[in-house]
Amino acid sequence: MDVKSSYTQLRYYKDSDQYLLRNEVSGELCVKKHLEHYEESVFEYLKVHNEPHIPRVIEYGYDGEGFYVIEEYIEGRTLDKYLTRSSADNDERRRILYEILDGVEFLHSARPQIVHRDLKPENIMIDKSGLVKIIDFDAAKTFKPGRSRDTELIGTQGMAAPEQYGFAQSDCRTDIFALGKIIKTLFPNDAGMIPVIRKATKIDPDQRYSSIRELRRDLARTGKAPVWLGENGFKIVAIAIAAAAVILFAVATIKLFRIADRLTESSVVYLSESTSANDSSVQSEGSETDKTEESAETGTYEKHTSSQTFQTKSDINGTTTSTEKEGTEETTKKPTEKRPERTTEPTPAPTDPPPPETTVETSAPETSVPETTPPETTKASETGQQGSVISRIVKESSTESQESSSSGDDAGENG
Repeated sequence: MDVKSSYTQLRYYKDSDQYLLRNEVSGELCVKKHLEHYEESVFEYLKVHNEPHIPRVIEYGYDGEGFYVIEEYIEGRTLDKYLTRSSADNDERRRILYEILDGVEFLHSARPQIVHRDLKPENIMIDKSGLVKIIDFDAAKTFKPGRSRDTELIGTQGMAAPEQYGFAQSDCRTDIFALGKIIKTLFPNDAGMIPVIRKATKIDPDQRYSSIRELRRDLARTGKAPVWLGENGFKIVAIAIAAAAVILFAVATIKLFRIADRLTESSVVYLSESTSANDSSVQSEGSETDKTEESAETGTYEKHTSSQTFQTKSDINGTTTSTEKEGTEETTKKPTEKRPERTTEPTPAPTDPPPPETTVETSAPETSVPETTPPETTKASETGQQGSVISRIVKESSTESQESSSSGDDAGENG
């Protein structure tokens, strides 16, 4: 096919070494460019298989200048210029990203798999209708199993994966590395994209996403910020959540302090009530004690039973005789009764010889002490009674001694 007879050259771009052509038959604008690095099988596949996000290959071949390709003309701006000159929101950026993924996934689905190897914002076009187009397949190659590295080291510094520098053969994960860099360019302030970017740009290809489908799955999990939040939507949402958490913590703290104050007030009230109850019980006990003391001062008291034991030693027959006197005195309230006076008469001495042991028991008569008699008078009368009893016992003892002596003398005379 004679290119010169079918196309009319309209312009030559020296900086990119490209020609703007118009098809004489269809009137379609086209671009012709000569490639220094190429793989013919890639353009063969693209000419047969069309994809909306890949420029359509109209013709390829050789001429006097080398290998050439004629593609459809894309009128628009590259992605880097588009982002600089337009205020695209998150929704628009996500749309662009997913269209890029569609184009790359189309390449990776080819058999053999096609690897672009030079994905970057400068090689992504946004046409006038907003449609994304991936251009410049100069570095594109098909994956060749069994090779340890690429035969030609091609790529853009800062966007190329490590294996493109000769560490390993390029495959679909090489393009995923570049896509991670593009995602960072599209969403520089989106915290939700950070995990996706980190995984896509791992140095070890085995730690990256293994396919575009896997990458899409993680992108879907990041969610999508509302349009009204703008580019920093996720950052704003994160700040709002943090502020809400701080407010909730402050409210909870205030409620806890209020509950603590109420518990403290309840404890104080309970302690004050207990103290007042104790004070009242102490006052009642004190009043009862005062009443008891007053009744004791007026002579209202009770005298309990007292026991007195008098022991008298007797030398008769070398034995000890004990005389116990138990007296029970009861005090009753008889204001008109007076205590009678008691006189003790001496007991006459017996004429017969006394027995070996003599026990004298004396029981004190029951006496009633009127209320008007003070404790001192009763004590004096008891002392007098005890003295008379002791005098009687002494006299009896002396009489027995005399009798014993007299009987001893008689016994001596008889002997």
